[in-house]
Amino acid sequence: KANAPDFSCMAQAARDCLSVPSIEVGVERSFSGARDVLGLRRHSMNAETMRWLVLLKGH
Repeated sequence: KANAPDFSCMAQAARDCLSVPSIEVGVERSFSGARDVLGLRRHSMNAETMRWLVLLKGH
């Protein structure tokens, strides 16, 4: 928190990406989003790529 004013963009990104949803709806939404990202034609997608796409889609 002490460096937040100096790194405002990075501090905001950290809050957005590293925050934990407080209710179950967020978890359900994450799984639904993962299903949408995976789709019918992307079964050979690398797991790491899938993680990044879900992360980027959620934020």
